[in-house]
Amino acid sequence: MTDRLSPSVANAVQKGLTAAKISQSAPTDAGLVALAKRYAAVIEEAQVWADEAALIEPEDDDQWQRIERLRKRVDAVTVLADLGPKLLAALVELGLTPRVRAAAGRGGGGAGDSGGPGKYDELKGRRATRAQRAGAGEH
Repeated sequence: MTDRLSPSVANAVQKGLTAAKISQSAPTDAGLVALAKRYAAVIEEAQVWADEAALIEPEDDDQWQRIERLRKRVDAVTVLADLGPKLLAALVELGLTPRVRAAAGRGGGGAGDSGGPGKYDELKGRRATRAQRAGAGEH
């Protein structure tokens, strides 16, 4: 039986996205946001499916139809479980996650992002300072 007192995973994900000011309408985050929301929905649906499976009784006339519906749902979850992490890895490689963008100094926030300059920006600043000092010493 589903514990109705448990918080909604999908609602918690949405609240987190809202608090972090991350929107699915932002082109750079749309794929990752959609994936996170899909994972949350599947997690919630899994309990419903388990409850439905518990209701199957051997003498039930439409037992096979119910089993077939459940099998199809399990197949869908298996595909998501297999491909979801691969999609996330591809998004990371493309630089389309907040953590990767923050590490590259291109903004995007993410956990632990102070909102200040990224490492790339710091390196550019140091290089510019060295170039200025070298140019000033030659005159």
